[in-house]
Amino acid sequence: MCPIKSRTRLLQRNTILNSSSKFDIGEKIQSMLQADLVDTYL
Repeated sequence: MCPIKSRTRLLQRNTILNSSSKFDIGEKIQSMLQADLVDTYL
């Protein structure tokens, strides 16, 4: 995985974690895992 892509992923993770509290932590983790799966298989 190229550095730019992983840096973008970290930014997206921080955005997800800092997003409004209407999402519970399980949904946050699930969305991060799904994003990682997309990175892995595409």
